[in-house]
Amino acid sequence: MQPRNRRVQRIHLPEPIHARLGTLPVMLVDISVIGARVEHQVPLAAGGTARFSFAWEDQEVVTECRIVRSRLERFSVGADGLIVYHSGLEFREIPDSSRRLVNAMIGRFITRALEEQKLNAHGVPPPQIDRFFRLASRLSAKDSDFPSGMAALRADPRRKRESGYVCYNFENRQWRKKRTHDPGQPMEGFTISASEDHAQADLLCEAYEKSDRDFRRIIQLCAQLSIQEGEGIPPGRFEP
Repeated sequence: MQPRNRRVQRIHLPEPIHARLGTLPVMLVDISVIGARVEHQVPLAAGGTARFSFAWEDQEVVTECRIVRSRLERFSVGADGLIVYHSGLEFREIPDSSRRLVNAMIGRFITRALEEQKLNAHGVPPPQIDRFFRLASRLSAKDSDFPSGMAALRADPRRKRESGYVCYNFENRQWRKKRTHDPGQPMEGFTISASEDHAQADLLCEAYEKSDRDFRRIIQLCAQLSIQEGEGIPPGRFEP
């Protein structure tokens, strides 16, 4: 198997979610399709494993995870001093039901971020945002699978499947297209399944090129969700 050299984008939750890591109460602050970052008040040892769980929209996400790293984030002095640690978790053997809920959370974030982009444009969004929003909505997941409606790219199941992926790397304002076996996202650009439509990829390139940093991250999130949902493959390495 080829090593996964590229990264996975995470979303930062607007409001932390109460969760449990083993018996320890923690706050979920970031999440990706293959891991999470939690906040807590006691130190943890990197390399350990534990059961991680939290509720989202009255449904429970439960998975075994590995503690990738744990570090002191901040502290305050005095009688009311507070010590806060952050730990990166990597999901292991996540059940399909929990994986779908995690993906739905990320899909909800993408939908809201796209809506905010349109609102920030005062009702007249730039063409690349408006077209990408329509594309994401048209290619959203089935409601029966994701009740929140995931704004993610999805390959048409009727289309002939091609193996591998295509990495669109944006360097020096030029696109470099490369076939690869690594499903991770590049530092600049995006990676999608080789079975995705070429016209769709061209639209993503145009949107990415004309967008700011935050919107480019949304495009990468869409791309990695399409890989995860279309093929069930973790789309790169975890970076807590």
